[in-house]
Amino acid sequence: MPFFLPALAAAGVAAAASAAGAGVHAAATEAANDYEGSEHSGWGNENRHSGSGGPPTIPKTDPKTGVPVIDFTTGLPEMVPNPNYKPPSSGYNAGKYEYGGKAGMADSQAGYYMGLGAGSQNRMGAQADYTAANADRQNAALARAQQDQALGLQRDAAMGLTPSVAQQQMQQGLDQAMRGQESQRSSARGAAGVAMADYAAAGNIASAQQQVGVQSSILRAQEMAQARDAYQAGATGMRGMDYSAAQQAAGMAQFQTEQEMRQRQMNDQRELGMYGAAEGIRGQQMQGNLQQQSAMMNAYLENQRLYQAREAGEAAQAGQAVQMGIGGAAGAASALASAYMRPDPGKP
Repeated sequence: MPFFLPALAAAGVAAAASAAGAGVHAAATEAANDYEGSEHSGWGNENRHSGSGGPPTIPKTDPKTGVPVIDFTTGLPEMVPNPNYKPPSSGYNAGKYEYGGKAGMADSQAGYYMGLGAGSQNRMGAQADYTAANADRQNAALARAQQDQALGLQRDAAMGLTPSVAQQQMQQGLDQAMRGQESQRSSARGAAGVAMADYAAAGNIASAQQQVGVQSSILRAQEMAQARDAYQAGATGMRGMDYSAAQQAAGMAQFQTEQEMRQRQMNDQRELGMYGAAEGIRGQQMQGNLQQQSAMMNAYLENQRLYQAREAGEAAQAGQAVQMGIGGAAGAASALASAYMRPDPGKP
């Protein structure tokens, strides 16, 4: 039986040292995790414990001595929930760096403005209502056809191709003169009287015919001259109306062209504005991304600093635990050796 005491004592010493090391590690981990509730903690830090206030469980300790309680069936400390543990609460929200507070909203809104800008060139200018003006132009075209017919008659008159009113009047006067001469001739008596009447009538009729011919030629020339003047005036008037109609048509076309040009200018301005709005959204998103990357970099650097601090703390605590374990083991061995080598008081 005494031979088993050193082994049992050594096992207890080792368990105590293990428990002490576990307690030291838990304390170091808890100290290193004090920053877990910070704003941007945990980025790029997969090994850092997820939680605040230490691990979810800690070694059970004796309330009087503070020594960890060892489970002798496993040789490990008994673990109990850590009353200081709480879930991670970094407060980081990636949506805060996104346009509109939602991922993809910037691309969606920028695409919307780009679509509006591209569709701006499809907008047509205001169309003038030329219904009444076109009806008037149609009526003017019909009237022009009638004017053209009248102008044709004026042309025929100017060329002497139409009957002459003056010639008809002169012919009527000549006929009356001839009937007068015949009346005088019929009233003559005797052969000599009849002969003299015939001679006189023939002379008078010949003279009248000559006068009528001269007068008719003069009147006919005057009529043709007047017809030429009327024809020229008519042609000039029609030409002037044609120019007026052409100016009206040109004005209508120019007005509509100006409408379309103004619309194109507005389309260009709208397209430029929509593209500018899209670029503005993308610029805001870029600024958010830059801020996010800056925050993540700062958090990463902070975590690296805390890591280094924790590693240094754990190394120091581990060294202290080793020294405590060695010292405890040496003391226990010395005590056991003394007890084992002491003479049995029951023996002489």
